[in-house]
Amino acid sequence: DPCRILEPNKKNLHMLESQRIMAVLEDTILRLELATILGHVMRERERFGVVLGTDLVELLDYHASRMERYEVKFSPPLLNQPTPRWHKLKQDTIISEQGLKFSLMDILRHFKKNPKAVEVILGSKHKTDPVHQELLQFMTQLSMVMKERLLTTPTEEFDRKGYIVDILTRERKTNAAKGRLQARCREAVRDKEHEVSKRNTIIAQLKSELSMINNVTHEAQRKTLSDAAKQCSTEIKTSENKKMTIREDMITKRKHVRDRRREHREEETVLRKRAFKIGTEVYNWIQKYDADMGAKQAIAKLYEEEKQDLREMEQEFQNMEAKYNAILEERRLAAEAEKKRQQELVQRNYAAVRIQAVWRGFRVRKALKGGKKGAKKAKKGKK
Repeated sequence: DPCRILEPNKKNLHMLESQRIMAVLEDTILRLELATILGHVMRERERFGVVLGTDLVELLDYHASRMERYEVKFSPPLLNQPTPRWHKLKQDTIISEQGLKFSLMDILRHFKKNPKAVEVILGSKHKTDPVHQELLQFMTQLSMVMKERLLTTPTEEFDRKGYIVDILTRERKTNAAKGRLQARCREAVRDKEHEVSKRNTIIAQLKSELSMINNVTHEAQRKTLSDAAKQCSTEIKTSENKKMTIREDMITKRKHVRDRRREHREEETVLRKRAFKIGTEVYNWIQKYDADMGAKQAIAKLYEEEKQDLREMEQEFQNMEAKYNAILEERRLAAEAEKKRQQELVQRNYAAVRIQAVWRGFRVRKALKGGKKGAKKAKKGKK
């Protein structure tokens, strides 16, 4: 926000002197409000008697009586006319005014002790004199300005002045640019007006030429219409002649059509008789065909029944063949298993024979080796 720099950074007063100054201003404004509405309160003492209390009511009565005596005794005409008693009257006036001031100060002190009464009186919203309202507004504005000045530091004040100077400089530059743009705008407007005047002249010339073209066109249209009317009358006469010729042709054609229609009726009668004869023959052939087809359908039905029996027998044969093939497969598998078992048995017997032969050979060789060793030991013992 461009106006944010014009506002102080602080929102509350922290220095004791500033707080005292603002308190004095606020108290002064409150006293002014009470003083401006005091005349209404004195006139309505009975209405505000309960809220004000006896002390304030007595002070208001005393103040009202002093004001009445002052207004009666010290009227402005008497003070403005120099008389032998004028100096004494002037001194009495000063003393009475001081008494009124002291009385008003006492009333304000008692109001300060009774905040409830102040709230009720200010809340009555009595319309005060415009001069008093202007004074209160001035004091309120003074309070706002004073608070703003107290919240503003010297640095902020310096920045604010610099910002204002910058704004004024920008404004001067903007005004200069505005003047230049306005001059250019006026020049452009003059050029535009000159161009518009030239185009208006051209438009006037075009309008005159257009009016001439319209006149020539109207003359050409009139001539074309007259030629067209003449041609139309000629074509109408030709059309009438053609109509007469066509009517004669129509009469001739109608007579020819009647003759041809009579001939066609005779031919139609012959053709109808022939068609009836052919229809009768076709009906007889259809009846014969239906009889033949009935016999063939009975044969076809019998054929279908036998064919169904054949399919059932084929299905049963296929089932039996499947069972037979399964039995043959089981037998083949059993034969293969038996053959494999016989082969394994032969191999085992052969292996057992070989193992026994090897074992016997091993034992014989071992026995032979043992005999040779015993013979050698016997020979050594004999020696």
